[in-house]
Amino acid sequence: MTGRRKTCEQPVIENGNYFLRREGRMVEFFCDTDFIRVPDIETAICRITGEWSKETPVCLKTGCEALPAPSNGEVMLEYSSTLAIFSCNDGYTLKGAEYLACTDGNNWNGTEPVCDVIPVPTTPAPVQKHSTKHDLTNNSRATVNFESLKQILLLTILIHGIMKRY
Repeated sequence: MTGRRKTCEQPVIENGNYFLRREGRMVEFFCDTDFIRVPDIETAICRITGEWSKETPVCLKTGCEALPAPSNGEVMLEYSSTLAIFSCNDGYTLKGAEYLACTDGNNWNGTEPVCDVIPVPTTPAPVQKHSTKHDLTNNSRATVNFESLKQILLLTILIHGIMKRY
């Protein structure tokens, strides 16, 4: 059975371009002037499975105003401040996007996330089970329980007596 190599889909790259080399088996990525390739991937190879060996980068433009760190978290700016990466301190979880991109040099592609406190699970107090076996306020139950105890005591005495004979 002979397998035929699958072809890779042509990449889509806004604010940039690509060139196919080696009969479509390799791609080179380029960004327009003043745009930065994120991540900084120059080339990818078409695998026999029909998938590119690396992700297609995006082209982002510098110039967006720096974003503030969320309360109880931090923000790191990467790739010449075109990519904002958010994280939260221990005990907090990120609500919203982990990454924001400066797409046109003026606007981020979303709103800043927040760090919400992770609720600490509270262990409920153990439920005190009130046994009616020892509840002397319930006379009928107490009588039944005392009768059961008498029977057990008599049985124990009887067994003990039988054991002494042997």
